[in-house]
Amino acid sequence: MEAHKDVLCRELEPKEYKDLLIQIAGIVEECVNFGTHILAWCSEKPKNDGSDLTITLIFRHIIESLDAITVLIKHGCADPTEPLLRSIFEALIGLEYILEKDTIQRALSYEVVHVHRQISLYKKLDPTTDQGKQIKKLLSNDSTVKNIALPAIDKNKLIANLENMLKKTQYVSVDKEWQNYKKANKENPNWFFLFGGPRNIIDLAHYVNRGGLYEFLYRIWSQSVHVTGVIRNVTRDDSGNGAIIGLRNPKNIQVYSSLSLSMSIAAYTKMIKYYVPDKEKDFQEWYIKNIREWYLHLSSTKRIIKID
Repeated sequence: MEAHKDVLCRELEPKEYKDLLIQIAGIVEECVNFGTHILAWCSEKPKNDGSDLTITLIFRHIIESLDAITVLIKHGCADPTEPLLRSIFEALIGLEYILEKDTIQRALSYEVVHVHRQISLYKKLDPTTDQGKQIKKLLSNDSTVKNIALPAIDKNKLIANLENMLKKTQYVSVDKEWQNYKKANKENPNWFFLFGGPRNIIDLAHYVNRGGLYEFLYRIWSQSVHVTGVIRNVTRDDSGNGAIIGLRNPKNIQVYSSLSLSMSIAAYTKMIKYYVPDKEKDFQEWYIKNIREWYLHLSSTKRIIKID
């Protein structure tokens, strides 16, 4: 069965738009490619102080999300990039927060919070615990998952391994901070809450001077993630009647491509400065040769994709 042409047209018209999207995707892909080299350079020159794992994996997430955006751009999918842009934004401000100061402590805080979340998950998978019994009841009442068998894993062994990890010297003080926060606030903390850090994602964004991006676009991207902004997909047809916008609408690809490049370049700058400052000249030359002209083009007020 073919898709209904009024809902989903996989062949973007006119052809110039298709060619333009391929060009834009190519620029973002070039940014991805350079990011892979930064990741390799940083892996070759680790700090070996306990911070590398968290920093490297957050940066990897940025590159992977950017790579996924290139696929969507090629096919004219603007709105589906919003969750990815939101994720890149969160990764960027987290990376900037970690690298600002107290880098080891903040990186280890990320790990400790992750470990506690994993322990909580494994306990939920254990039908003998109170958490497990509650989850089992919830699953049995949910038609989408009630017939799905949970993975057979040695939960007690996994939990023991993680708890032993937290007893290692480098994690003890951070885990103590996690325990104290939970006891005082009756909730599991996010990693950046610890040691007097920002109390929510808004404060984190403002702390690293990304408050403008948060207020201007993060809230819109969050509507996409939480499915609270679907009314945006209503328009008027040529007769003035209300109509639903078809799938694969490239209208916002220009601004979203610009933002994806901007956030990625910010992350690249931080990583190079922290790990491989000797690569700064290579980075600048690459940017001028491959990215700058297109970035300025995409960031201008002149619309290159004229779809209302």
